[in-house]
Amino acid sequence: LEGKNFVEIIEEAHKKPSVDQHKFYRGGILGTCSQTEYFIHFPNNDKIHEFFADMFLSYTEQVVTPDKSYIRHKVRSTADLSKKEYSEFIEKVIVWCETEAGITVGNAEDYHSRYYKTIIKK
Repeated sequence: LEGKNFVEIIEEAHKKPSVDQHKFYRGGILGTCSQTEYFIHFPNNDKIHEFFADMFLSYTEQVVTPDKSYIRHKVRSTADLSKKEYSEFIEKVIVWCETEAGITVGNAEDYHSRYYKTIIKK
């Protein structure tokens, strides 16, 4: 390696979204949306997710080939998001729900305590 030049790149480690983030989004947010009149025509939560992903995770890229040039529409998968990016996505969805559709989404703690609380019977 003697006499060679090197470049060192320091990047922040990619932290995957937590299971709780996925549960809150899939169960809490999408579950709440599916019970509203705004989303009643969507057949399932996956289609509601596609709606939000297209709105907040989509981008376009220009593809150039020797024969032609065109714009391609793509949507990022939530599996590719970092924990921070997933939180930002969730926040955008919640804000859109409240401002555009009039849907109130509870916070993650409310959802967890409402659906996953332990009930002790005596």
